[in-house]
Amino acid sequence: MKAKLTLSILFLFLGLTTFSYATEKNGEENEKNAVLRVNISGKLKLCSFDDKGFAFIDIKGGNPPYKISSRNKVSDHILSDLNPGTYTVFIEDKDGNKVEERFVVQPPMPIFAEILEIKNANIESNELGTAKLGIKNFDNSTLKIEWSHGLKDKELAENLKAGSYFVKVSDESSCETTIYFEVKESSNSDYSFSIPTKKTYISEIVSKDSPVKWMGKKFSKEELKAIADEITSNMNDK
Repeated sequence: MKAKLTLSILFLFLGLTTFSYATEKNGEENEKNAVLRVNISGKLKLCSFDDKGFAFIDIKGGNPPYKISSRNKVSDHILSDLNPGTYTVFIEDKDGNKVEERFVVQPPMPIFAEILEIKNANIESNELGTAKLGIKNFDNSTLKIEWSHGLKDKELAENLKAGSYFVKVSDESSCETTIYFEVKESSNSDYSFSIPTKKTYISEIVSKDSPVKWMGKKFSKEELKAIADEITSNMNDK
């Protein structure tokens, strides 16, 4: 009785194994007999006119081996050294099934980026600097902004200490441009005044920061203007 039971379990196991193998084999055969199809990927957008693209040909279905033909040289399913333009590849499998696939390598779409404004850091009033970025791209793709001090995806960088910085702007195809700039130190003494011999008074403000030091004392810009007006008035009365 025990021997019959053991044999029954053995036959059941062999049957399940055979079924599993047959199912797997049928799956492989079905994939081979599936419709021949092609997917093109790679570097299909150029970043500059000196740049070259490439395309990887991914073939599914049909019955390998495959024959790939194109006007461009094909090596290991890869077309390389591609200029902007439209390309066509022809694929044929072992059974004579054929498929034609076209793809486009896009010309470079430049990213224009510039620093529009820099406000220097003031060491006396403890005001940190800022930098404002202006960007423009012509294919309306999403742009990524990365500042060297860690800020991301913002066109205005604030709280910058005096020093050297850069900002990198890139698009979805990894084309990028980098701008380098410097935030300098300014102080409240960056003001100069001159009193000419004639009965006029002219003040030239070199820096826009306040308060300022003049003649050993601190004044706001409004106070300096009042002093200038008073000096001018006194000179005109003479």
